[in-house]
Amino acid sequence: MIEPMTGSPDMPADPGKPTRRLWRSREERAEARAAARTRAAELAVDEQRAIDQREMERLEAQREHDKVRQELQARHTAQVSQARLARRSRIKTFSRRVSLGVVLAGANGGVNAAAVLGQVLALTLGLGWTWQAALPVALVVESVAVNVGYFAHDKLIKGYSAIWLRLLSYGIGGAVGVFNYTHNAAIKATADFALVFGGASLLSPVLWQIYSQWRHWETLREQDLLEPRAPSFGLRWLVWFGETLFIWRRAVRYGVTDRADADARFRPEYEARKRTSPVTSDDETPAAEVTGERQPEDRDEPSPGDADADTPPDTSSDHDDEQDASRERPDDQDNRVAEVWIRRQMREGKLPTQQQTADKFGFSKGWARLRVQAARDFMTGRGYRVLPGNIVQPPDTTVTANGSRSDHDEDRDEIAAGSPAN
Repeated sequence: MIEPMTGSPDMPADPGKPTRRLWRSREERAEARAAARTRAAELAVDEQRAIDQREMERLEAQREHDKVRQELQARHTAQVSQARLARRSRIKTFSRRVSLGVVLAGANGGVNAAAVLGQVLALTLGLGWTWQAALPVALVVESVAVNVGYFAHDKLIKGYSAIWLRLLSYGIGGAVGVFNYTHNAAIKATADFALVFGGASLLSPVLWQIYSQWRHWETLREQDLLEPRAPSFGLRWLVWFGETLFIWRRAVRYGVTDRADADARFRPEYEARKRTSPVTSDDETPAAEVTGERQPEDRDEPSPGDADADTPPDTSSDHDDEQDASRERPDDQDNRVAEVWIRRQMREGKLPTQQQTADKFGFSKGWARLRVQAARDFMTGRGYRVLPGNIVQPPDTTVTANGSRSDHDEDRDEIAAGSPAN
């Protein structure tokens, strides 16, 4: 039989153990519910934070995806644009070559056909040859002239001297022209066309020479070896002749090719001289500027009766002006240093342009062109070759023999001794 519980409910069941309670008070139950609600709120906040984190990650991934897609789209657009420009450039180059080929083929074909016809008529009507014998001979002679002209053109384009091939081409054309003219002039049926047949034979090497020179200029222009033209002033020559002449002369002297730059640099000097020297009108310049003669400057010379007549004049300012003027012009040492630098750049495989040389040493492009040409001639004599794109090809033998002097040694000696290396 179970006995009922007696005593206080907080009494411990066994001695030494904590008190066990069979129920909770109202306050404890309220605190438990509040703690549960707080825990639920924290769990809800954590869950919402996780949802927000996943949303942020999704948005970040979407942004990265959009960014990559935009980059790919921009790259694709750039590639399409570049391909379009390259295609247009190829079409333009092809059309230009085709048009140039048509012009060359038409002109050369016409003069060569006229020369062949003149030879055939001279051989058949003048010398009594048959058509079967005259036509192959005329074709062979004209093909020889065309081949010699082509090889002369090819050597000139590649930078070699083609003077002998060119003279041979002119000699063949001249000989055939004289033959056509003399023999056809003696024939009554072809006398009216004798000059045409003779001139056609001579025009073939002339046309080759024109085309070769044009291609040579184009190559030099691509390598920045052609000196730019002087600035053009147009109708300004008629309105302000004196001022324009002053600016134009100094622009040519200092290698300035832009009209606005030349006007900004040299017109203040002209106006200063105009204020200090008598000029009758806006269209006139001092006589020293037009004729190039040096006029004596007006100086306040002391009279014999002055007390300080024996005092020597102060020339320090004039000496400083001369030094400032000399700094603007390169001397022989500057020329040697620039040429040595250009040769070193060529040994590294690249020919500097006029603009790079002028920017490095601070002088005009005309001076830089002379230095580049001098260094190029020197290195060409050593076996170096300048390819299109200013690429420099070294000679086949690059190792010097024992005891021989290298180009670097000659460069150092040239700068130290002040004499050009040969």
